[in-house]
Amino acid sequence: GTMTVAVNDEQPVNIKGGGSGNIASYKISNLSFSKSTKVAITTSNNTETVALLGLYAEGDSKGVEVNKMGNGYSTAYNYTAITPYIPQTAKVISPDILFIILGTNDAGMDSDVSRYEEGISALIDAWKLASPNTGIVIIAPAIADGGSRYPRQEISS
Repeated sequence: GTMTVAVNDEQPVNIKGGGSGNIASYKISNLSFSKSTKVAITTSNNTETVALLGLYAEGDSKGVEVNKMGNGYSTAYNYTAITPYIPQTAKVISPDILFIILGTNDAGMDSDVSRYEEGISALIDAWKLASPNTGIVIIAPAIADGGSRYPRQEISS
């Protein structure tokens, strides 16, 4: 597919994928964390598939870099589709620690526990293989009461 990237309202750059199914990246240089940056991505005039996996902001000094790699409304099983690409991602970001927070959408959208287990296991195994020195922390989020398939049961005394 084809996408256009414009940084801080400058001249847009057209990026065309090669149809290989591999992750490609576009590097934006000379940015500073001391100023905000606007990145506009569009797929106008595109006739193929574009999959945007995220943005990674690499620090220019010592400190902590935080990168959110989730996708809204995904369940743990959905992540089985991206596990083949984790080695490519791990080469770019090489995280020291990885926090995996999955479960909220699973409770509300996919009650199949075996699918949840398959998805989260695949994600953990792929990261362990691709980046064996990365610490992995699993966080089970609190389930909000908004539409869960397992409604709260009131206990009367």
